[in-house]
Amino acid sequence: MRAEVGLLTRNIKVQGNDQSVADRYGSHMMMNGKRDQGLVASFSYAEITNCGQPKIIGRYCTHFHMAG
Repeated sequence: MRAEVGLLTRNIKVQGNDQSVADRYGSHMMMNGKRDQGLVASFSYAEITNCGQPKIIGRYCTHFHMAG
């Protein structure tokens, strides 16, 4: 899934489903790119639960990949 999100005035909750803990396969957010190519990301007032995929390299809860 890819998304473009603007300024929001409410809290955000990102979570895997009920099986995420048992399966060890939860949500994963990746920000990929460089600032000079348009990547700007910041998080505040966000709750991230049931996340990460430890069996796959680089699949953290939030992952800034090659952000420079």
